[in-house]
Amino acid sequence: VGDAGQHLVGIGEVPRGPRTGSLEVTDTIDLANPTLDFGDEVVDMVPADRLTALLAHGPVVDPESATVADGDGLYALVDAAPTGRQVVINPDAGRLEFGQPLPSSGTLTTTYHIGMWDVSTVRFSGDISLEAFADDSSEVAALSRNVAELLATPDGAFTRLAPLSWGQVVPATAGSRPAHSQILRYRFDFELEQVTLPTGGGVIDTVEVTSATDSAREEFDVTREGSGV
Repeated sequence: VGDAGQHLVGIGEVPRGPRTGSLEVTDTIDLANPTLDFGDEVVDMVPADRLTALLAHGPVVDPESATVADGDGLYALVDAAPTGRQVVINPDAGRLEFGQPLPSSGTLTTTYHIGMWDVSTVRFSGDISLEAFADDSSEVAALSRNVAELLATPDGAFTRLAPLSWGQVVPATAGSRPAHSQILRYRFDFELEQVTLPTGGGVIDTVEVTSATDSAREEFDVTREGSGV
């Protein structure tokens, strides 16, 4: 690989739009210290009664495919009120509800699917050279054609792979025996897409609002269901 360089795909750190669908993620909670530290705020992922736990990435999709486990093994996923080692998933709130308190130590491991996530994309371009070896010139030519056919097949990552040149078949040495070789050069354009998973402390249910004018001041809460003064 030669003459390689990195190029921006767009403006900003996340130049691509959010992706939607069903992405599997795995997360662990330290049950001895079940918190999520944002620097300026620490969120308790497990409340004092230890009967619920927040999922770090919020709402989930395909809740029936989730798995929840601690040091004693898997919890049974149920739809009704849980008892014992059973758990119910509230997909909209991104919350687990347990039939018995969680242990005070160990880890809680959850695997679930989220419906939206961010991606960051980096683009690379450059030249790539391939050298084909065979015992004689006709075998080298046939091998080079096979390689070219394979590289001409569309690929999701290398969407832009263009041939630049085919060298001559020349004598060469492959290991300890004489051989022939041919160099093929291509120009590649490659995009590396990386998933970015922001974390949160659960769905925001209530927002406090203060409205002030010269003669009056009003304070109220806006909730997901409506607003109340």
